[in-house]
Order: sequence, then C-alpha cells, then structure tokens
Amino acid sequence: MINKIIKDKKAMEFSFAWIFSIIVGAVILFLAIYTATRFISTSEYQINTQTAKSFLNIMNPLQTSLESGKANSIELQEATRIYTNCNNQGTFGNSVVSFSEKFGLKDEWSKPGGALSEKTAYLFAEDVVEGKKIYFIINPVKMPFKTADAISMYSETYCFANPPDSIEEELSAIGNSANIIISDSLSDCPEKSRRVCFNSNCNISVICSDNSCTNGAVKKGSSTLNFAGGLLYPAVFSSEKNYECNLKRIMTRLSLLSEVYSEKASFISVRGCNTALQPDMEILSSSAKEYISSKDLASISILAQLAEQKNKELSCKLF
Repeated sequence: MINKIIKDKKAMEFSFAWIFSIIVGAVILFLAIYTATRFISTSEYQINTQTAKSFLNIMNPLQTSLESGKANSIELQEATRIYTNCNNQGTFGNSVVSFSEKFGLKDEWSKPGGALSEKTAYLFAEDVVEGKKIYFIINPVKMPFKTADAISMYSETYCFANPPDSIEEELSAIGNSANIIISDSLSDCPEKSRRVCFNSNCNISVICSDNSCTNGAVKKGSSTLNFAGGLLYPAVFSSEKNYECNLKRIMTRLSLLSEVYSEKASFISVRGCNTALQPDMEILSSSAKEYISSKDLASISILAQLAEQKNKELSCKLF
C-alpha cells in the first residue's frame, strides 16, 4: 500500500514537472514571437521612414531651372505605396509623404513609416500612389514670372486622347519616360490605361478655355479643378485635396514674390528705369494673398498675363 502511494506521488510530480515545463516553454515561445514581431514591425517602420527620407532627398534634383517641362522616373526595389499629403503650416506649407512596402514572403503591406515633410517641393499626386516604378512630370508654374516647379507623380499608364497640338508637342518632347500614350481617339487607348480626353467625356475630362489649352478645367468624377500657368498636368495627376492645398501654397509664394518685384520696380525707377509695373505687382500680390480655391485662378491668371505683356514691351524688363 505504501509503495503504491509513493509511486502515485512520483507520477504526480513527474506530470506536474511536464505541465510546468510546457507552460514555461509556451510563455518563452510567446515572448520570443512577440519580441520578434515587435522587432520586425519596428524594423519595417524604420525602413519605410528611411525610404521616405531618401525619396525627399531626390525631390530637389528633380526640380528644374529650365523654362520648359521634363519627365523622369525612379525604380523601387519593392512594390511600394506612397501616401501623399499637403499642409499649409508655416509660411509656405509642406508636401508630406510616407511609405509602405511589402517585406518578406507575406503578401501584406507593412505599416507606413513616419510622415516626412518638405517645404520646397510642390508634389501633386493621388492620395496613394502604388507601384515599383514611379513617374514624374516637372514643369514650371509661371504667373507671370516663374513661381514654382510643379512635380506631378503617378505610377499608372495614362492615355491622352486627341490632345491639342500644343499638348501633343509637349508630351512628345517629354518622351517615353513619362509612361504616357498619345492616341487619336479614346477607342485607341489601352484598356487598363487612365484616359484623358479633351472637351469630351471620359475618366479625366479636360475643358480648354483656349486653343493652346493654357487655361481651363479638369473634371474627375465630382471634382472640378481649374488650371492655368502650367498647372494642367498637376490637375490631371493629382487628387482634389492635394491639388487645392499645393495651389494654395504656390499662391502664397506668388504673393510674396510679387511684393519683392514691387520693391524692385520702385528701386530701379529712381535709377531711370521706370517699368510702371509696381501697381500691377501690388494688385497681383493682394489677389494671390486672398486666394481661396482654384475657382480664383482665372482672375489671377488674367492679372499675370497683363503684367507679362507689359513686361515684354519694356526695354528695361522687371522680370
């Protein structure tokens, strides 16, 4: 009887030891998995943040001092989502980006890294741009002097159907690096492309106010974005939110630059170079400062065109 009790006691101790070992092992395994997951998550966040930082570092070289536009592209190592935003904080506001990539074997997007901002870039894009190859069209915004470089960013194929001659010439000059197709009609556009048509209805409809399509509006769904002075492509490739925000930033810059040119006109007039453009610069500065949305763009564009025409006729040019 005593031997049996001893054996049962040893069996209970043995079973408890196994159960205890299993529990401890499970806890250790859980902690190891939790730590590894946190480490991977932290690493992904850091990588995505660093990628966003590297991306912003190439924004300035993409911008151009040339009077005409250009195109460029970058190839990413992994499938990437670029989240774009814009704010009007500070004097000139910021373009804001964050990145998310697919890491390892899992077919899931990682948590976006930190959102980084750049006050000197004017990035026009949809809220999310996804792909391994990203395309850019960079063109100067002139109102009437160069005010900023607008950077349009996208990853999809765009088909411009029967564009005006001036637009076709611009796109042809940009070349194949822009991932843009020019077709004679909508029916010739590839099925999976985003279609841009002129003075007709399609995915993205451009309504031109003149033969050269330097002014007008772009209709996308329920959004209508007015453009002028080099803002056609930003209106085509950007979300309404990013377009209006960046345009507000450009108008702030235009207002301050107009003040500078007004002071310059006053300065050179006392040295025998009277441009008579000081009132024009003051009105342009005031109008740009009161800018609210792209609906106000047409009136500002008219003021800029008048000032540009006056400046062209001067022997002593202001800008």
